[in-house]
Amino acid sequence: MIALACDHHGIALKHELMKLLDEMNLEWKDYGTFDVNGLDDYPVYGYKAAKAVASGECDRGILLCGTGIGISIAAGKVKGIRVCTCSDVYSAEMSKRHNNSNILTMGALVVGTGRAKMIARHWLTAEFEGGRHQRRIDMITRIENGEDPELPGFRWTDGRDPAFRQFYIETEKYYNLITGGAANRTGFIPFNASDSIPVVLIAEDHGKAVGCAGLKPYSGQDIEIKRVWIEPEYRGKHIASTLMDRIEEKARDMKYKRTVLQTRLIMHDAVRLYEKRGYTLIENYPPYDKLDGAICMALNL
Repeated sequence: MIALACDHHGIALKHELMKLLDEMNLEWKDYGTFDVNGLDDYPVYGYKAAKAVASGECDRGILLCGTGIGISIAAGKVKGIRVCTCSDVYSAEMSKRHNNSNILTMGALVVGTGRAKMIARHWLTAEFEGGRHQRRIDMITRIENGEDPELPGFRWTDGRDPAFRQFYIETEKYYNLITGGAANRTGFIPFNASDSIPVVLIAEDHGKAVGCAGLKPYSGQDIEIKRVWIEPEYRGKHIASTLMDRIEEKARDMKYKRTVLQTRLIMHDAVRLYEKRGYTLIENYPPYDKLDGAICMALNL
C-alpha cells in the first residue's frame, strides 16, 4: 500500500500518480488534501501519510507540495521515516538502494508530470541493498533515538544469554591473567557461571556483542554491578560510560539506593572511569575485600 498526500499545489500531479500506481498494480490510499482551496497546510497531510508508513499501515509514501521540501520536513519529523526529496531518477533510485527511503517527496512546481512519473516508477521498483548500508541506517536510527551514532545498540537480557556467558568466561581469564591467579591464591573461587546474574545489558554492533554489564542484588539496598566489559577494538568510544548510565538508571528503577562493584588497582582505566562517575572506596565488602589488589567502590543513587 502506497500512502499519497499533498497540499493544493500537488492535487493534479497526485491524480496522475494514482494512474501510474494503478498501471503498476500497486494499491494506494489518499490522505489528502482533496480540495484546491489554498487553505490546506502541508504539515497536516504530510504527517497523516508519514504516520501511516511508520505504523506499517502503508509500505511507502509519495508526498507532494510546491517544492517537495516543506512536506518532506514535516514527514521527516515522524519517527521511523526516511524521506528523500528528488527531482531526478538517479537520486530517487539511490535513496532506496542505499538509504532505504520510505517516503518520496517531489515538487509539483518543480517537476513535470512525465518526469514525476519516471522518478516515482524508478523509486518504487528499486530495492534496498542492505550490507554496509544497513549499518548506516542503524546509525540513523540511533540519532533518531537521541543516541550517539558511533555507539552500538543495546538490549536487556539476563545471565543465561550466550553472549554474556562468553564475556563472563573471557573476563575471568583476563582477571586471572592480570593478577597472576591471585583469586585462587586467596582461596576465593569466582563464580564459574553467569546464570545467577538476573539483569544484563549487552552492547551490540550490527548484531555482534561488543560489551556488557550486569546487575545482581547484593544486600539490603545495595545492588552489585558485575562484569563491565568492552571488546578492545571498541574501547574509547564512550560505550563503557553509556553502559554505566543505563545500568545505574536500571538500578534506580529497581529502587536500590546504592550500586557497588569491585575492580583492581592495576586496571587504571576502569578505576578512572568509576572515579569520574563519583564512585568512592568502601571497606567490608565480602568476599571481594579478601582478594589481593582488589578495591571495592560504591555510588549513592
